[in-house]
Amino acid sequence: MKNLTTIVSLILITLNSCEKNDINDTAGNNLTIEGTWVRFPGPSGDKTDLAIGGITGEPSNRVYMCEKKGSIDAGFYKGMYSNNTIVWDAVHGLPNFSVNLVGNELELDCNVCLPTKYKQGDWSGECGPIVYITNNITVGFNSNDPNFSNVNTIELTINDKICPFTLLNSTVTLPDCSSSNSFITVNESQMNGSGYHAVLIRYSSGGISHTESSGILNSELTNQCNKYKFVRNGPNGNIYLIKM
Repeated sequence: MKNLTTIVSLILITLNSCEKNDINDTAGNNLTIEGTWVRFPGPSGDKTDLAIGGITGEPSNRVYMCEKKGSIDAGFYKGMYSNNTIVWDAVHGLPNFSVNLVGNELELDCNVCLPTKYKQGDWSGECGPIVYITNNITVGFNSNDPNFSNVNTIELTINDKICPFTLLNSTVTLPDCSSSNSFITVNESQMNGSGYHAVLIRYSSGGISHTESSGILNSELTNQCNKYKFVRNGPNGNIYLIKM
């Protein structure tokens, strides 16, 4: 099952590398649009933050929208996302918005408005803070594994942040989250609209530098301390992570 999870992660990454014309390009998985989006500058000059899913204390498909000061309709709006559509809470009196992914951009449209595009970004907090569901990831590396015998250096990043890892041996058999230097914290706003956390492994083997990319599905982060380890298919194979 662990190997199957890794294979699914890699399949999703391959799909994500192709241009997406609609959300169904990733098998209709709503996680593809989860995260925080920031509106591209447009003729109206409106500045908007949009958060979809992953908000602590809210349903998994909850939507927050902050129209910042200076916008025509400045204010804080809430709604629900389902079937490629945002339905806003009735109190706001807004029409439904259709949601579409085009490449790495999010496009919103409605029957009385012009399409607007968003890029992945950060929630500014102008309309109040958002607390995202977070998960800890800790990684182990067993340098005594013969498959790693010719690996000289190794570096791991998750969501473009350096991730520490624990050297495993006969005494230390599992990584843990007991120290802030032994794990990395991730949240759903970091997934770049993909449904997974991007993993990049750089290493030197036989005097040659290598870079391997893969991913960790957000849906497989089920524990307070999610434990992974480096694995390699043979002394010359690719290096990736699997959950322990």
